[in-house]
Amino acid sequence: MVRAVFEGVALNTRWMLGAAEKFVRKQRPKGFEHINFIGGGAQSDLWCQILADVLDRPIRQMAEPRYANARGAAFAAGVALGHLRWDDIPALVQVERTFTPDRANRAVYDGHFAAFTKLYKQTKGVYAKLNAGLYGHA
Repeated sequence: MVRAVFEGVALNTRWMLGAAEKFVRKQRPKGFEHINFIGGGAQSDLWCQILADVLDRPIRQMAEPRYANARGAAFAAGVALGHLRWDDIPALVQVERTFTPDRANRAVYDGHFAAFTKLYKQTKGVYAKLNAGLYGHA
């Protein structure tokens, strides 16, 4: 069951990644060559591998990922106070491990993604009505 949740989130992330890469295409013509994974979920090796397989990109599991928000706030404060430059920050961030896509899983996840997007298109009207309260739900 947990794996299904991880895969569902990964498929949704794949969909969003396409839009994000389209948005930054001028600055990043090759797209995002790797993804830095932070937060509590990044502590899961299984989720890191699922993301690598679904997104077809290396996933960099950052060191102590659950502290990323605090570390980011400290970096921003350092920049604001003139102790750091934005360009200094990548050298201060440590990667714990990099997960590479397993090509053996590519066709399966491509099929899942096609089904995922098709299912969304087929059901988005129903969910719009549910969210609008048309079925007696606020």
